[in-house]
Amino acid sequence: MQAAPENNTITLYELCNGLRRYIERRIQGKRLWVTAEIAQINAKNHAYLQLTETKDDVTIASMQAVIWARQLAVLREKLGGDAQNILKQGAKVLFQVTVEYHEVYGMKLIIHDVDPTYSLGELEKKKQETLQKLKELGLLELNAEHNIPTVPTRIGLAASPGTSGYEDFTQHLERNGYDYKFLVKTFPTSVQGEQAEVEIVAQLKEAATYDVDVIVLIRGGGSKFDLEVFNSFAIASCIAQLRLPVLTGIGHETDVTVADLVAHTRLKTPTAAAQFLIQRLINYEAGMIELSNRIVRESQRLLELKKIQTSEAAMNLKHSVSTTVSDNKNALEIMQWVLKTSPQKTLDLHRKELNRRTNAIRESGLQLISNEDKRLSIQGVQVNELASRVILSEQHKLAGLEKVVTLLQPENTLARGYSITTKDGLILGADAAPKEGDVLKTHTAKGVIESTVNTFDPNG
Repeated sequence: MQAAPENNTITLYELCNGLRRYIERRIQGKRLWVTAEIAQINAKNHAYLQLTETKDDVTIASMQAVIWARQLAVLREKLGGDAQNILKQGAKVLFQVTVEYHEVYGMKLIIHDVDPTYSLGELEKKKQETLQKLKELGLLELNAEHNIPTVPTRIGLAASPGTSGYEDFTQHLERNGYDYKFLVKTFPTSVQGEQAEVEIVAQLKEAATYDVDVIVLIRGGGSKFDLEVFNSFAIASCIAQLRLPVLTGIGHETDVTVADLVAHTRLKTPTAAAQFLIQRLINYEAGMIELSNRIVRESQRLLELKKIQTSEAAMNLKHSVSTTVSDNKNALEIMQWVLKTSPQKTLDLHRKELNRRTNAIRESGLQLISNEDKRLSIQGVQVNELASRVILSEQHKLAGLEKVVTLLQPENTLARGYSITTKDGLILGADAAPKEGDVLKTHTAKGVIESTVNTFDPNG
């Protein structure tokens, strides 16, 4: 083993000091703009960061950085509510830094500023990548294939209780001005922060196990950074594959997230989502009223038509009788003239003929009047029967609807010997398997039985 020459050896301090002086001489305290991903961050008084850069999922650069307390306060004031969304683990950020090297503590970057526009660009880039992935998997239009019920009154609400968005939705639904009743089951979740993505996915899946008509996902207004979680592939993929239609009301009118684009229907705000549901009921009620009015109008039209036909028949009868009487009057006058000018024998013959014709005229007139009376009577009966059948048919339809609605009332269902099992106030559907420890309530005509699930066998 060859020994190192004495004049070529240096101390560790001399090496580190030389590196420091070299860096200072080359960079000369200049501030540089550097892009990097925050791998770790610990922000209490000062903010200590581990910055990295990766390529093909391999780390190709890594360095420590720090934001001193005074500068951290300046940046938080500059970024406002977006500070926690920009300065967080996993975010790609454009920093203004100076390079510092210390003989003991090594090299680190001192962060002086952050460019939020770069972070916004990264968010948009990530959003487009997510949309492309969803498109390739055929998930963008999947939820839109479900049908929203004509009267959606059972709502599964994924939201953060107590927030302005939650209050806007629930209050607008409750104070709808039409006395419509909605059953809202809330599935509470945070809508921003580190746990938001996991919680939202879990609560959406949970909502789909309940007997609800639609699932509504809402969040009040915020910055693009606040709404970033709704561009998550995990949330979008979950929405697309749910068995129920999903409505979204996220942010302000101009905000469009990936969750909005995969949902069945995107509404501009939580209030707009509530109004959408109310409008469905308004449209249904208006349709039923219009149908009822059409039935009344059609019945009136048929009655008026038969009245006109009856009047025309009476006029025709009057004209026919008049014509017959006139014709026979002329015949009588001729016979009277013949009687005056004929001999006695002829007179007797013609007297007999006159009597015969007189009787014939009388019988013919009476028969004609009788026939027309019968025809008018039959037509009158037909008019009444037709009107009665139309009205009775529509009454049967309406009565049938009322009977179905009455039979489907829970109390009637119970009275027929059935029972209804609920969990947390909602009916336990066929696709909502109870779990061990769940408290169930069984409603019967006699009362309510409360039980706890010890075991559950899906195969009976």
